[in-house]
Amino acid sequence: NLSLNDALQILQLQRRLLTSFPGNVRWAFKHFPLDMHGQAMGAARAALAAQAQGKFWEFHDRLFFDQRRISPEHFTELARTLGLDMATFERALQGDALEKVVRLDMEVGRRLGVQGTPSFFINGRKVDGGTPYSQLEKIVDTVEQRVQERPEHELETVEIGKIMISELRP
Repeated sequence: NLSLNDALQILQLQRRLLTSFPGNVRWAFKHFPLDMHGQAMGAARAALAAQAQGKFWEFHDRLFFDQRRISPEHFTELARTLGLDMATFERALQGDALEKVVRLDMEVGRRLGVQGTPSFFINGRKVDGGTPYSQLEKIVDTVEQRVQERPEHELETVEIGKIMISELRP
């Protein structure tokens, strides 16, 4: 959900995890806009339009840093600032293809048990979005240790929607 009140804290958490575990943590973003956040679907669609031009993370980060300005006008302003081809960006927003992608992400999230945002998954297991960093760090440390102790052939891959989850079995 790109329209979260705690967006800045989540962005800081993401950067901290990626920095603390270089090469061992992969951060994947799936859209799950909530109806109570009026511009969340528009923000998700705009981020996907930016992704089509290779600027998803830049667009994402700027939206997270400036939550008070989330609006269609702000999406356009961000696209210009990032140097996106505006005709392509605006054309992408006109159709319903981007909303279909967002709805697919939401369906996958529901199947995985997501009911709200933020939601995190570590090694295929859902972790509450309000989990403190110190606990997330312990979870990642435990997963790293288990992976080092067991051969890769003991990983089980599960497909849900279009997401492949590799999970180490006990």
